[in-house]
Amino acid sequence: MHKLNPTIALALFVAAIPSLWAVVAPFIGVTVGAATLIVGGFFVASGNDPKNKWRLLFGMWLGIPWGMMAVTFPGLTGWPKLT
Repeated sequence: MHKLNPTIALALFVAAIPSLWAVVAPFIGVTVGAATLIVGGFFVASGNDPKNKWRLLFGMWLGIPWGMMAVTFPGLTGWPKLT
């Protein structure tokens, strides 16, 4: 039996699973399925190193309030066209 190279297996997994989830998620009621593509991209860009997982997770957690502020604050200024 032919054994699959671990690097190729990881690349296929990272390419297939987030993409499939992004396509299937809206059909089952999950509206943030495309975020898996972004997270998968960040993980691959950081070198596929599990040691970086907490840094990436912390960065994502910081991105949630930052995105909420970016959507909310311009509407509070009285200039709705800023949003």
